[in-house]
Amino acid sequence: MKNTLLVLLSLIMIVFSTSAFAKKVEKMPVERDGLYYEHFSTNLANGQYEKYYANGQLKERKTYKNGKIEGISEYYQSDGTRYYVFRKIVDKMPHQNYRKDGLYYEYFSTNLANGGYIRYYTSGQLWSKETFKDGKKVGLHEDYYENGQLWQKATFKDGKVEGLVVRYFENGQLKSRGTYKGGYLDGLFVFYDMDGRLREKCFWVNGKKYECE
Repeated sequence: MKNTLLVLLSLIMIVFSTSAFAKKVEKMPVERDGLYYEHFSTNLANGQYEKYYANGQLKERKTYKNGKIEGISEYYQSDGTRYYVFRKIVDKMPHQNYRKDGLYYEYFSTNLANGGYIRYYTSGQLWSKETFKDGKKVGLHEDYYENGQLWQKATFKDGKVEGLVVRYFENGQLKSRGTYKGGYLDGLFVFYDMDGRLREKCFWVNGKKYECE
């Protein structure tokens, strides 16, 4: 009996530790000079904040520490379906990258994307992993299907694709394989069908296609 009560108390504490102690706000903290502040306030954002639809359904949930986004950010549709989950790795996770002058900026921010970022499907399955430096893609980038299968893998250097790029079908079969140089296809690029049979191979030089068979 005592053990049962302890389990129940633990579950209650877990539930209350999420929404019960979150700050329910009409407007989420805003970014100013690289830090997030409470709306119309000089107070740095700290703790968990939640925004709701008019029907009472949770719309957005984020956690902050000393003015910086911490941990997981969640976004929901008005019917309760979660459609975006972001997790910070190195720096703040951009809500969505957009191009401006060839550079990547954090969504609704003037901050250039910097550091490593992970994006998840609503199921919790890894969607993509990317790294940026001063607004440019760098290093290894990976994208996945929702079933966990790798979709594509590419390496970036100073914002441009460099080296081998491979793509896969959802069943795990190799879809294509080719090499890039300075952002352009350069060399042999091979395509396969879902059964692994060779479909086409083409030879490229500096982004121009010359031969196919």
